[in-house]
Amino acid sequence: MSTLVLPFYFKEIVNYEFSNSDLFSYKLIDWYKEVVFLLSYDLASDLDTAIYLYISDILFKKKLSRIIKIKDINMDNDKLVSKIISYKNDYINMRSLEQVNSRWL
Repeated sequence: MSTLVLPFYFKEIVNYEFSNSDLFSYKLIDWYKEVVFLLSYDLASDLDTAIYLYISDILFKKKLSRIIKIKDINMDNDKLVSKIISYKNDYINMRSLEQVNSRWL
């Protein structure tokens, strides 16, 4: 009998408290709960990290909500997963470069 392994940040994500008026967060987290267990381990892990960044990093949250519209959350899972993971990777690279560059100032 195999056991279900929760993604690392799953509990933090599904228990994230957001304002009742924050429809984007509601739809994104609801979508995440449906989709994360349908993905391969690697994709689920990447998506988990991206959604955790969304709930824990205000800059990531603002930028992600600008590039993904509420209507996009209903789009094909593969496309949305790819878009979110791609943005997460770009964001992490950007933040790494900012940290390296700030050391030289």
